[in-house]
Amino acid sequence: QADETLCRAGLDPDRWFCCLHFRQPNYRYKAVSNCRDVDPERYLKSIDYVIDDLGGQVVLLGHPEMTTRPARPGFVDLSRLPNNSVLQMCAVARSRFVCCSPTGGGTMAIVLGTPLGVTDHSDFWDIGAAAFMTHTLVKPDGTRLEGQTYFESGWMTTSRTGEKLADGTGFSLIKRSESDLRQAIDHMVRETREVLVWRNYREPTYGPENRFDWPFTIGLNPTFI
Repeated sequence: QADETLCRAGLDPDRWFCCLHFRQPNYRYKAVSNCRDVDPERYLKSIDYVIDDLGGQVVLLGHPEMTTRPARPGFVDLSRLPNNSVLQMCAVARSRFVCCSPTGGGTMAIVLGTPLGVTDHSDFWDIGAAAFMTHTLVKPDGTRLEGQTYFESGWMTTSRTGEKLADGTGFSLIKRSESDLRQAIDHMVRETREVLVWRNYREPTYGPENRFDWPFTIGLNPTFI
């Protein structure tokens, strides 16, 4: 049923598509602003790049309050449909990859085994994404921290970065440009070059039953673009 709905919305099953998502502080259930917020217009301009330059299609994930763009062939906006979490998850499962800012929506890709690229990344842990492109924290002396240097600084968390931006000592933040986002998408296309149409649904994998592990494991080996 989800496949049929996606086709009716305008997706061609014989062409690959990617899912796009970005964080805005107007989500009705968590209207909180922090350094993970991004400029939606920069992300939305990636839609034309994927369709016109790379020959793919784009599905926009998210909630109805998100910024969107006018309809065009090859672009499907699922963010405007209420109560459609299952449909969005099916789209993620079928997609070639997911490209998103640091947001909870990206966890769908991890759960469903779809390659994930996170841009404007803000936290140090490796959540299972294929690649990260961080935003840039600029120190008062002009030194730019991004990628590995940001990771090694000890400030690569939403809370620590937020503290630095608010302490009045002159820290600032630079978000990724349109060309940076295109670079991240190019990386994800190369990493998934074998996927030319919709992905097949994967059988779910389950861990040990009747068992609870503590503490949770978390990776510290991010792959930076």
